[in-house]
Amino acid sequence: MGDQKALRQAMVTADVLEQEKTATRLQMETLNIIAGATETTARALAVGVSHVAHKPSLLLQPRDELRTVMPLPDSPASWTQLEQLPYLAGVVNESLRLFFGFINRSARVYRTILWCTKALSSPKAPVFRLLCTPISQSPYFVCMGPSSFPHPEDSNPDRWVQAARDGINLHRYLIVFSKGSWHCLGINFAVAEIYLAIATVARRFNLVSYQMTVEQLQMKRDLGFAAPETGLFTVRAKSEACRCPAIIFSADLPATVVDMPLLCAYVIRQCSDNRSGMAGVHTSSVHSTCQLHPQRDLQEVQRKGPELWLNANNEVEEVAGDRPHVAALQGCG
Repeated sequence: MGDQKALRQAMVTADVLEQEKTATRLQMETLNIIAGATETTARALAVGVSHVAHKPSLLLQPRDELRTVMPLPDSPASWTQLEQLPYLAGVVNESLRLFFGFINRSARVYRTILWCTKALSSPKAPVFRLLCTPISQSPYFVCMGPSSFPHPEDSNPDRWVQAARDGINLHRYLIVFSKGSWHCLGINFAVAEIYLAIATVARRFNLVSYQMTVEQLQMKRDLGFAAPETGLFTVRAKSEACRCPAIIFSADLPATVVDMPLLCAYVIRQCSDNRSGMAGVHTSSVHSTCQLHPQRDLQEVQRKGPELWLNANNEVEEVAGDRPHVAALQGCG
């Protein structure tokens, strides 16, 4: 590793005030990193897969596009190739839009004087916002604005394709990664993960919803992320050939952070085709992650057994121990 340091070591040894190195401060910093690097991408992917499971026709055109770059279900494709496919891009963008991101109001301070003539008070009475005026907005209201996205509660990849044809930049309203100097540092990595995971799922599996409705994806509570009226945000989908879930994603966080979309892609690569009966359940909290267990008996898996997980180098390793088990790979029942 040379002079490189682990994140926690860098925070502890940083040249800052001692009160910035307390256990509480380090815990909060670690939580922010975990939430930003795992829950965000995992939830966007879960929302996208759930919508296409409820409405499989959303994948008809993306699958036609994918066959041009992935002739076989297990053919590799790069992010550069995938992002050139307009309908697949529409599916990804709708997944991000309906995920909403962190829905807390994001505060900003205007550094310039703005002149607004819209009917805030009167069309004939210009409104001036003075220098350094504080404002705030929630990404939820931008992503669900009917003026930008007609019928905003519907997942409609066509809206992005049509907007591109008409020269309309809908991406300006896709603020789930925030904007300006506060935007997400991992935006490119997150988008690449979602493209690769959705493309792999679309090319290999015919998913249908499993014991859930689209209404469960709607925002009823603000818990940092959008949450349903009761319980946790939960997404369930399964293969058409499968009667019960075969892969379960849940909310317990292991000692080592696991990147869910990458591990999901690893699981998918082990399945040759749709007959494998793959299915998934993603129960989400701010600590959401995923692990793979090869045992068939879910109760036995939850009790004990080896784990397969991705280390910091994105290499699959087997680890023995009694950590909280949060996922299982079973045979199709």
